Amino acid sequence: MHRPAVLIAAALRVMHPNLYWSSLATKLALGLWAADKKLDEIGDCLREWASVFTALAIVCNRHSPMHRDPLSHPQWFDVMTTTGNYGVASIKMPNLGIESVYPAGSMVAGSGRIIRHRLEMADSD
Repeated sequence: MHRPAVLIAAALRVMHPNLYWSSLATKLALGLWAADKKLDEIGDCLREWASVFTALAIVCNRHSPMHRDPLSHPQWFDVMTTTGNYGVASIKMPNLGIESVYPAGSMVAGSGRIIRHRLEMADSD
């Protein structure tokens, strides 16, 4: 998980630098708080957490129905990325008029709160 997290962080730094730096500042403040309270386990977890995001959802070999992400803020970027080997997939964002092939290694970023999106797979071996 470290390599995809680092790639997403690099992309976010370019696409939305304020969100990137805000995330790092939050992680640093939480680490300082944990150290002050002598909560070593939290500090250990923070050192291992490579993502600039505080949450991660994994969807494995399935279709994602058309949806928005109601817990996301409109100004935040959600980064959707794909890994592994699978057949033909497409991502659809109808309120933007986008439908695209979605091969492994692709990355799409945008406001999941505003942009309706879904993933369709022709097969899921």
